[in-house]
Amino acid sequence: MKNSEIAYRDKLFIKALRGRQEVYNLTGKYSTGMKDCERALSFCRKRIPSCSIEYQLMMDLGGTLQWNNDHKGAKEIIMKALKSINKNKEKNAYARCLNVLGTIHFGIGEYEKTLQYYRESIKLAEEMKNKEGIASGSNNIGLYYWSTGKLEKALQYFKMAHKIWEGIGNRVGIGVASGNIGLVHFSLGDLNKALGYFLTNMEVSE
Repeated sequence: MKNSEIAYRDKLFIKALRGRQEVYNLTGKYSTGMKDCERALSFCRKRIPSCSIEYQLMMDLGGTLQWNNDHKGAKEIIMKALKSINKNKEKNAYARCLNVLGTIHFGIGEYEKTLQYYRESIKLAEEMKNKEGIASGSNNIGLYYWSTGKLEKALQYFKMAHKIWEGIGNRVGIGVASGNIGLVHFSLGDLNKALGYFLTNMEVSE
């Protein structure tokens, strides 16, 4: 078998493991999903020199640990992912890690660091003109403010994310932001506006 064929097969194997891990997470089988994460990461390091997606696999593992309420373990693995990335050459990857770190610190209850990481992530995404990264970070800041009872600020950031996702045609993002805006209006007692956004969420999710 040619080297190019072996490399292609190896990448397909990692892709399959990542896909199965995502299914396990969605069905609540986090421990099983974690095994696929660890297997993919180990395979990548052994079989693919200078594995360009190693940080992504580490983020997969960090996310799975977080879903399993192992915030400490998730933080450790994402910090390792950060160290493996050249901030100056891979700003988008670095921004993604910062965004995930913000979510982890939110789960731990370290809210000051939560906002710090989200804002750093958005700043890097803006430098790279990465609209998806800006929208994701803005939506997460909205979730932070909504969870801490600062509804008007939450609404501001959710609308910001919604506008960006709408501009780039990300239907999943539009649905997420619409649902979140609906939650804020529901919390504010504006049921008609809440219903309108909930319906939008359902329409784009179909």
